Amino acid sequence: MAVQAEQIATAAGDMPGWYKGLVEAAKKPRIRWEAILRRFVSKLQPVNQSFFPPHRRHLWRGMYLPRTQRKHKPTLVIAIDSSASVSNQLLEVFFGELNAILAELPMKIVLLTCDTRVHHVGTYSRGPLKEVEVHGRGGTFFHPVFEWVEENHIRPDGLIYMTDGEATWPDKQPSYKTLWLISTTIKPKWGEHIELPRV
Repeated sequence: MAVQAEQIATAAGDMPGWYKGLVEAAKKPRIRWEAILRRFVSKLQPVNQSFFPPHRRHLWRGMYLPRTQRKHKPTLVIAIDSSASVSNQLLEVFFGELNAILAELPMKIVLLTCDTRVHHVGTYSRGPLKEVEVHGRGGTFFHPVFEWVEENHIRPDGLIYMTDGEATWPDKQPSYKTLWLISTTIKPKWGEHIELPRV
């Protein structure tokens, strides 16, 4: 809507400079998470290289190069903080990032929403998400997500937790890689993290 308003105002010749600046800022991605996320996810995709058979794409040039084979389709658990301290705007950011992951990365995604307990569980392989009901909106505990993964015998290649970070950190670090997307300056006790912009 903002972009359409900008186009109409520009055509009419009465576009304020300050408004154009806001629209341009709004067009840009909220965060530059791609580099860290891609690096994180690339570690979750084990590959095997073999010369038997060689890479067919280069045979016509007389080049025998190894062929890369993915060993398995990675499983990624994504937990979204649905507590009361997470605003609707922040939830939109979380689900926007989740849709970007679903659109770009070939993997199985197990989605959990959690406040003091796990509420929603869904499995996805391609996006975008049509609709996810957000339940809870109470306090915040991080450990139910990790307990759910363990109790349900899920063996993820990695886990991404999207949160405002306002909760007690679990003392036990899981064996799988963990990436925290945090909307505050709170630093996690373990795992990698990306600090999201304030909304």
